[in-house]
Amino acid sequence: MTGPRHRSGPGHDLQRFQALLQEVSGLELLETRRADLQRAVNRALVATGLADADALYRHLRDRAGGPALEAFVGDLTIGETHFFRNRPQFRALEHHILPELIERRRASRRLRVWSAACSTGEEPYSLAILLERLLPDRARWDVRILATDINRTALERARRGQYGTWSFRDVPDDVASAFFVRHGTTLEVAGRIREAVSFAHLNLAADTWPSAATATLDLDLVLCRNVLIYFGDDLSHQVAARLHGALADGGWLLVAPAELSQAVFRHFTVVNLDGAVAYRKPAPPIPTRPPAPRSREGPPEPRRPALRPPEGEPSRVATGGGAAVHTPRPGAEEAERLEALAEADPADGRAPLLAARIHLDRLELDRAERWAEVACQRDPLSAPAHYLRGLALQEAGRLEEALAALRRSVFLDPGSVLGQLALAGLLARLGEPARARGALRAAAALVGDGDPSEPVDGHEELPAGRVRDLIAAQLARLDRNPEVAR
Repeated sequence: MTGPRHRSGPGHDLQRFQALLQEVSGLELLETRRADLQRAVNRALVATGLADADALYRHLRDRAGGPALEAFVGDLTIGETHFFRNRPQFRALEHHILPELIERRRASRRLRVWSAACSTGEEPYSLAILLERLLPDRARWDVRILATDINRTALERARRGQYGTWSFRDVPDDVASAFFVRHGTTLEVAGRIREAVSFAHLNLAADTWPSAATATLDLDLVLCRNVLIYFGDDLSHQVAARLHGALADGGWLLVAPAELSQAVFRHFTVVNLDGAVAYRKPAPPIPTRPPAPRSREGPPEPRRPALRPPEGEPSRVATGGGAAVHTPRPGAEEAERLEALAEADPADGRAPLLAARIHLDRLELDRAERWAEVACQRDPLSAPAHYLRGLALQEAGRLEEALAALRRSVFLDPGSVLGQLALAGLLARLGEPARARGALRAAAALVGDGDPSEPVDGHEELPAGRVRDLIAAQLARLDRNPEVAR
């Protein structure tokens, strides 16, 4: 008796499986993962016992193939993560976001948190640890941490709560000893932390949420990081709109730094928190009542002093793009200090460059472009100055000016990976696919095929492996999109 034949010739068309994966999960599989896709198809053939790829594809498309389809998608969607990933964001959670939520919810003692695309669970357990530390009366609170993922295998690993040392590379020793139990080379999440998190299967690309059935309504905080970067533009906008609907008024959203976009998250308020950018769902304005008629007999009511934000509360300013931005005092003071230095010394090109970088990180586009332009005027050969000015102009919608600035940046520093990537993205947006491919290939050559954890251009949050994936995703989109690739 012979087993199923696993053909890999013309009939074994990986593109249709790639399209099916995107249709079901929203994931735009990268060309660099073609071998992973091939292995997933082969494993699905073995698991189902079907004769060939044609039969497998029909089975995955059929309602009866639901379990096999979930296993196939899960085989391709386990993401790399670790505890307290992205230290600036977790500092913002510990010192700003969670304390604000705790104070605001103190009367009801109710908190709702969602870790979307939680993978193997390090992120929601990190949140549970933070809340344990910040809430000494935790037992008196109704705190629910929901953690979801499309990958059922990852969710099972998350529920077990057992991790190797690689997951703890950003965890202080005192946290590891207080909240984990060591078993040889494995660390297990303490029972009280594991019990604080509820895991559930959820597909972010589906339209089943936000809803009461999925417990994704009226949330105080959502983390949805390193997900949208693998979605197409249309789906990214749809998911951003659903996240907005899932949050309670005044609720917070954190995405990965590479996913920040004024266009995608236009309905949110931008909040700058000491090196991290967060989004917040604005609360509706409080309706004002006309003053009650004053009685002639009684004395006038005493005027109440205007309410001021408590000490340390972010102030509110407006950017040129019209978005309201919360600006913590330390960041604003640093920018003002740099601007004063730049104005005091007309030959200083570094101070306006650093000021532009701060304003751009805070999405204060007009001020970022202004100071980047000052830096360009004072040092016309500064590639970083032209790069920052190009990014600010692009975010502001001044695309032709942005293109000129980014081209100048790459001309001055052809070895900048980020410069090549920014130029490629803008060229694709302007309908110049051939030039966009050229910039992407230049970026790929600069990154090379070395250590995937090596930071690119000195940015720890952009390891080489992820940048290679981003380049492959951009190239794949150019190849698939007939409007761009014409």
